[in-house]
Amino acid sequence: MKRLYSKGSNKQSWPMRVLTASIAIGIMGSLTTANSATNTLGRKAIGDLEIYKAAKPGTASIFMMLDTSGSMDRRSIRNDYGTSFSATCTENSINSEKISAVVYERKLKMTPSGEVFKDNDGKTVKVLDLNNVKETISFTPKGCTASKAVRYSRLTRLQIALIELLADKVYDNNTNEKDTGSLPDDYAIGLGNYSYNGDGRTGVVLVPTMELTAEQRVKLIKQVQALQATGGTPTAHALAESGAYMMGTTTAPNVKVVNRPDFIGE
Repeated sequence: MKRLYSKGSNKQSWPMRVLTASIAIGIMGSLTTANSATNTLGRKAIGDLEIYKAAKPGTASIFMMLDTSGSMDRRSIRNDYGTSFSATCTENSINSEKISAVVYERKLKMTPSGEVFKDNDGKTVKVLDLNNVKETISFTPKGCTASKAVRYSRLTRLQIALIELLADKVYDNNTNEKDTGSLPDDYAIGLGNYSYNGDGRTGVVLVPTMELTAEQRVKLIKQVQALQATGGTPTAHALAESGAYMMGTTTAPNVKVVNRPDFIGE
């Protein structure tokens, strides 16, 4: 796990509204992009040829560093929706708004004649196996109510948007499929947050940037589901860790990055 400490501080394809919400809510941090996915389990220095390598058309590598500081908690409801909501309002589970995020296994695409399909580059293509569910992850948002109106904190809104973006399909509490869209499998997505455990001084990589396999989608959704808003806002530290990560290194002190597949920096 990669961390940054500050000695001086103690403190379609998918709907644009969903992507905008996932990026913009509460000034959540940075989207750091690169041309190739990075795996923290075997990092290596990236040379000039990799830095300037042309991106594959239609794909992207995205590392999301999310703001989970205290300003994203229930106090943001009053800031965003007005004084009818108390800054210390009680957040209750809104069962009617429960969503179920479904991730399917993948299978090889076949031609009508029963042969394995290959693209123009001669590579096999995988598609959703709708008869084989990898995992279903439920999320019940918590919100505050005033005059029968329910409003969610910035973090809860961020969680809903990202879960819907990462899942293959999303169903509401009445098992009706929601029109959410989904990121393509050839996108590489990673996730971090700040501040880690609310310490007010740490940015951390939670999920390494990898292509959106079924396993990667599940990891990302579960990490988003578990996020909590607390602590200070070490934006500079988080941005530094994001940049270092996407360059194949770390900001952690006394860590030597080596090109070994079993390497895990602490």
